[in-house]
Amino acid sequence: MKYIFGNNPQIKELHVTSDDQAFTLERDAANHAANLEDKEIALVKRSEYVAASKTEVVVDQEAEREAAIARHLELFDKEPAKTAKLETILAKIEAEENRLQEEADKEPESDSEGDE
Repeated sequence: MKYIFGNNPQIKELHVTSDDQAFTLERDAANHAANLEDKEIALVKRSEYVAASKTEVVVDQEAEREAAIARHLELFDKEPAKTAKLETILAKIEAEENRLQEEADKEPESDSEGDE
């Protein structure tokens, strides 16, 4: 399993028949197992055999950074500095969201009686 997962980073889980054949699709494993005496199929997950690779971590960080940049753009109408650390961007976003929430909490609720 370690070999299969190690050489196929896109595979997150495998369906393994009693004769140790591995399939990405459960239906393929079931079709194969139908011809075996022991028809059991085990679900094996990547995380059981391979630790998260640096590539996966980098992709997650890039996606998080892109989301943070988009939110920064919404709040401030400009992107953060190219050299800004993700933590700095997130802290700035959090501070602005808190400020906006405090402003919203301070605003009196409009009542329809005073408008008449």
